[in-house]
Amino acid sequence: MKLKNRMIALILSLVMTLLMSSCTMVGKSPDQLIRPPRPTGEYAGIQRALEEVAEDFTLKYPETGDYRSAFIERDLDGDGKKEFIAFYVSDTTNEYHINMIKKEEDNWKSVGDLIVGADEDIAISRIERVDFCDLDRDGVDEIITGWSSVSRSGKQMYIYKFEDARFVLKRPETYTEYAVVSISPDGGEDLLLLHLNEAAKSSSASIIRLDGDKTVSIGNAVLDGNVTEYVKITAGNVAPGLRGVFIDSMKGSSVMITELLYFGSEGGLTNPFYDMSNSETWLTMREAAYACRDINGDGIIEIPTLEPLRGYADLPPGERQYYTHWNQFGAQAYDGKDILTVKLDVVLSTYMNYTDGYYFVIPEQWLHNNITVEADVANRMRVFYEWRDGKFADELVSIQAVVKSAAQEQSNALNIKLGEQLSNGQIYYAALGNPSNRELQITSAQLLESFHMLL
Repeated sequence: MKLKNRMIALILSLVMTLLMSSCTMVGKSPDQLIRPPRPTGEYAGIQRALEEVAEDFTLKYPETGDYRSAFIERDLDGDGKKEFIAFYVSDTTNEYHINMIKKEEDNWKSVGDLIVGADEDIAISRIERVDFCDLDRDGVDEIITGWSSVSRSGKQMYIYKFEDARFVLKRPETYTEYAVVSISPDGGEDLLLLHLNEAAKSSSASIIRLDGDKTVSIGNAVLDGNVTEYVKITAGNVAPGLRGVFIDSMKGSSVMITELLYFGSEGGLTNPFYDMSNSETWLTMREAAYACRDINGDGIIEIPTLEPLRGYADLPPGERQYYTHWNQFGAQAYDGKDILTVKLDVVLSTYMNYTDGYYFVIPEQWLHNNITVEADVANRMRVFYEWRDGKFADELVSIQAVVKSAAQEQSNALNIKLGEQLSNGQIYYAALGNPSNRELQITSAQLLESFHMLL
């Protein structure tokens, strides 16, 4: 009995010890409680170098953009050797830091550290993104960092250069969204800053670069002030020999527009879609959030516009099925210097199925006929029909997306395999119809040519 009582006492003591130790966790952030595994190899030496100068810290990772690591490799002092910059927050002061780590005599050492926003007394809450760009054209990249702050509305940008073994703040900027773009006449990279003020109904763009320690604007443009969110920024070819920036933005929850910026022959930044008479961009307006892309692989960015399929025009926008027409801007109205006519030229018409990850190029013989689609969303099936006398008539093509485990069963019903997404094991099958209007009949070769998986 005494042994039993001792065992019970020991167990109770252990339980109380665990409970008391768990109380010390109260107030800790998830980043402090859940630490990633310690790095190995070369990265272990890099982290040790940081730990020699920083105590009680948590590594931070940029949330968006191309660089998502807490340690980012780059030659930032022009010596042809790689350095690492690290992002971390002090667990005691909650201040965000940037640290430069460089290899000296086969050992990694911290050679520079700064507190972000210290010069302006700004309380940083998180790091949004990091980019690199030679803004002053001296052959060495500047560090572009975007941050969110609890003490200011909007986002804060800090542009740094690593000079004389220290970070030098070149210029603070505010922004809503930004991108590194290459559309200026000299072919170099610059920063595109977008500013949105929903309360004031204003939206604008500026392209900046560095001149010494100052930022200079090389172009400004007014944008549609009725937008509520910038969704995607795409830099690319507008026409052969002309580069621009395509800005996809939302107006409310369901309407998207595209605005285009390019430098004209006079050197000014132009937004040709913007209608100054009513302060709005309407030519590219569409009822679904379909963004710009080079849909046909010709190296030119296309802008989508939508046309309701037969039988859907009177339904609410959320219930409609669409042709998506992909347009090039100024393809027939560009004289090598200026865009002469504001218009859109259709280069491809498709049915887009973003949910199931594919699109279907509309065959030539369907384009000028009454064609429509029935969407069975639950079974991931799309059936193309001829539309006749106000209703679905002859079936032309059926396409279904299935998971690999159900593929054998499905292949018995739809006998043409169109493709397979290796990343998720999704397989696409189709079947050809037998329409009475033989002009609408397509071959299996046409079917395979028209089907494309979205990547």
